[in-house]
Amino acid sequence: MSIMPCDWPTTIGECSRLLSNRSADNDDFKNKYNKKLASGRQRAALHSRGLSMEEIDKLTKSQASKLMDSHAAGEQATAEQLAQLQRLNVQLPQEPLFKRDASALISQNSVKAQAATPSQRNLLKKLIRVNESQTSSWTS
Repeated sequence: MSIMPCDWPTTIGECSRLLSNRSADNDDFKNKYNKKLASGRQRAALHSRGLSMEEIDKLTKSQASKLMDSHAAGEQATAEQLAQLQRLNVQLPQEPLFKRDASALISQNSVKAQAATPSQRNLLKKLIRVNESQTSSWTS
């Protein structure tokens, strides 16, 4: 499915959502992403939560991301997250706010107006070209 230039996303948030949708369908992207080892920040975050470096050394970015999400699911939002939400004038819910929910609120409210980055736009162009070449081979 093609995207006309007039329909291209203009913000980081829109571009991220479109890239997620496009890349989830692209096997090359999944294979490349699932083979990369966890980043330094992911490794540090997991180590601070008690995982051994031996365990962390074996994790891919995808596995580390899922593990971090599962750890954050039950932890309360940090003071830094709450302060960021206040700066963004986000109305906080009455019930306890968890890290994952706070992170989503921060992303939704701080990324909305920022322009899509050049690397996001380039990646999107590559994904569209790959998908178009795959679909054109289906019709021929």
